[in-house]
Amino acid sequence: KDLGLANSGNGTQKLAGILGLPLLLNLTVRFDFVAKTVMLYFQSHAPLDIPRATRLTLSQPWLSQKSNAYAVSIQLPDNKPLDMLIDTGTDMSVVSTKTGTLLEENALGVARADRARYTSSLERRAESLQILLLPGFALGNTEERNIPVVVEKEATQLPLLGMDFLSRFRVTLDFRNKQMILERAADYLNHTRVNGK
Repeated sequence: KDLGLANSGNGTQKLAGILGLPLLLNLTVRFDFVAKTVMLYFQSHAPLDIPRATRLTLSQPWLSQKSNAYAVSIQLPDNKPLDMLIDTGTDMSVVSTKTGTLLEENALGVARADRARYTSSLERRAESLQILLLPGFALGNTEERNIPVVVEKEATQLPLLGMDFLSRFRVTLDFRNKQMILERAADYLNHTRVNGK
């Protein structure tokens, strides 16, 4: 049976399936977005020590323990910690309306954008989104700047760290050792620039 979206008429690439977290839980997975590769490491190993990389502890917040989702903690400009679920299936980082209200006072900008969204039944619908441009936040020993986040009414209680942010890096998820390792990608600066008027 065709599990892809190729026949939906929306011009998307054909998908044969999804590699989900239950399959990856006992592996180390490296996403290289510049090379467009995913590498799976099956052998057990000691925690990785990659020079000039940012190492973050993977945690399972109580809200996500049933789904085996993992989060990392970031530090906001006011030094408040914020746990964000790692979501390689989300194109943009997402926060709830409640979190968005707290972040808006420190945002560099606020914008509205329209996008098409597909429901679980592949029905296309348009929606208007509020996007905040955050000045930055601390991730481990580094500070990241110009972070766009979408404010969604239907967002999960925990914010999502999506592909717009993760694609700045070569991302290694070492589930056995509970680490996420971020190495700045070759095109890192292209992902951090903000277009002016």
